[in-house]
Amino acid sequence: MDSDFAANRSSQRRPRRLRLPLPRATLRCSPPLSLLLLLPLLQLLFLQTANAAKATSVQSTLQTLTERDLICGSCRYIFEPVDEWVKASEVGAMSQKKARKWLKKKMAKDSICASSRFSDRMGVGHRVGKYPPRLVEDAVQFARGSGFGHKDPTELKRVADGTHEELRRDRTVGPYVMTACFYWLDGLLEPLSDALEDLLMDGRGLMDFVCNDHLKVCENRDEL
Repeated sequence: MDSDFAANRSSQRRPRRLRLPLPRATLRCSPPLSLLLLLPLLQLLFLQTANAAKATSVQSTLQTLTERDLICGSCRYIFEPVDEWVKASEVGAMSQKKARKWLKKKMAKDSICASSRFSDRMGVGHRVGKYPPRLVEDAVQFARGSGFGHKDPTELKRVADGTHEELRRDRTVGPYVMTACFYWLDGLLEPLSDALEDLLMDGRGLMDFVCNDHLKVCENRDEL
């Protein structure tokens, strides 16, 4: 009896499934193929994250400059050399084609936004009435050339340590202004090139057009 019962239980057992091993080629190729499929998604995610971080950094920079009453002064500092270059190169006497070519060369980021212009030697002047604070490349050098220290030998030291009431060295402002420079320069060449001929005919500075008309960071032309 027992043997018959055992035989019946044995005959009722389900057959085991046969598990075939995957080909080695499949095992070797699957991970790389998966990574290749994920790579574009990872790249897109990285770019989106980087762009978001960049936008946040730029907005934070502009907000800081605005809160410190330096937004207009920063624009003036960045683009003031362009007007000096226009006069020195006699751009007004050039043909329109040649003037546009000149402008394209001068408006390169490695020229306008060179890191040497935004060092910890920068200085910030005080606001005078409706005129915004002025930024200078080297506070002590500018002060010395402007006559600071002739009557009071301590003036240059106060400029350097940031305690002078009219002009102070500011070690923190440079990175903010440089970030604004790169941001403002993006997409600026085309509208500036289109306006160049009229600006030269009217005798109006390029800095005025950029800071007042295009970027609108200076309230009125009297500030310039």
